[in-house]
Amino acid sequence: MIELTKTASGYDVLVGDSYEFNLPSDDEIKRNAIEECILCEGEDSEAVRILRSADVSLEVAAGKDDFEKLIGVVVATDAANAKILNSDWAVYSGVMSALGMACSSIESDRVAVRA
Repeated sequence: MIELTKTASGYDVLVGDSYEFNLPSDDEIKRNAIEECILCEGEDSEAVRILRSADVSLEVAAGKDDFEKLIGVVVATDAANAKILNSDWAVYSGVMSALGMACSSIESDRVAVRA
């Protein structure tokens, strides 16, 4: 069982009854992802542009079976950017890689794009 509680400085994560850790805030994840993406893709890349315009947040998401819950990253963006992310592997890969580096506790396959 995972519980995700948003705080002023980020997120508190409770796993089971005892294991607890913290994750960065939405703004910090986004800022770090943009910095990582600039390093890898360049300042003017499509991936950087999309990250700058998107909202990034964390949520508890279903895992590989009915009993597993995982922390996922949600990238909320407009329909045009969502279409690019869903159709252009290079841009999608750049954004996902940057988010993975920005929040290394999150597995990259747990990223959802929402328009």
